[in-house]
This record gives sequence, structure tokens and C-alpha cells, in this order.
Amino acid sequence: RRAAAHSALLPVLCRADALSTISERQRLATIGQLHLLGRRPAQGGAPVHSVPIALNFPFEAQSPRDSGPVRVAMAGGLNCWLDHETLIDGLREALKVRPEMEFHCIGGPIAGMNTGAWSALEAWALEPQTSAQIHLHGWVAQHRIPEILGQCHAGIWMDRPGDEPLLG
Repeated sequence: RRAAAHSALLPVLCRADALSTISERQRLATIGQLHLLGRRPAQGGAPVHSVPIALNFPFEAQSPRDSGPVRVAMAGGLNCWLDHETLIDGLREALKVRPEMEFHCIGGPIAGMNTGAWSALEAWALEPQTSAQIHLHGWVAQHRIPEILGQCHAGIWMDRPGDEPLLG
């Protein structure tokens, strides 16, 4: 599958007038790929632009968090480089120390990609000993994101080592 994706990308890189990426690191990697293909940009730089796909932070001021449980948030697409095994193991250990802690996940599986991470999180959320603390919100409307994340005390993400998390 990866070879097919790469072979489909090569003609695009060879003929595109302009390209966009989702991060500055990915923009720089794309410029490097263009150079490897012999496409040296004219004066003014490569026609590659970074268009971030995330929300602007910080959100507007939220009311103070109550004195309730510590809430940990994770937000985004559960992609192939998410280390969901380590995430679940770490949160299990944290719940042993702080059983009142809550985990809130916004986002979810990406169609046609790795859905095993979401399935594992769903199975964990259904376990009787954690079902009250694990909140899988799934994909939510953008206006709800500040409301959910604003009540959390910390954010977490567990990437596996590799080029994808490094480059965006």
C-alpha cells in the first residue's frame, strides 16, 4: 500500500505548481523532496506552504476548574503512529494511584487507516473498573472542543518513534 501511495505522489511532485503541507517540518521535508527530484525553486523559495489543520490555541478564558478529579485529555485522529498500548498501560497505572482521575478523548479512528487503536480504547472504556473514568467523546463539533478541553488539567499524546510524528 505504501509503495502505491509513493508511486502516485511522484508525478504530483514533478508537476505541481504549488503544494501545501500541515506543518512547517513537513513543508521543509517536501522542499527536500523537490530538491531530490531536481526541482530547484526560482528566486523567492519553493512553492510549498504550511497550512496548519489544528485549532488556534489558547481558547478564550474558561471558568476556573472545580476541585473535582484530575482530568487528562487527548485530542486528534488515532493514526498509525499513536502508541495506544503505552497510553492505555500508563493511564491504567495512573488510575491505580488516582482512581478518581478521568480521561477524555476527543477524536477517533480515521477511515481506511489504523482503527485498532480506537477499538482498543473502546474495549478499555467498557471495562467495569474504568468505565466511569474513561470518556470517549469521538469526533465532536468544533464549538464543543474548548468546552471539553477547558475542563481538563493536562493533555497527553503518545507517538511511536518515526518520521510521521516528527514531520507532521
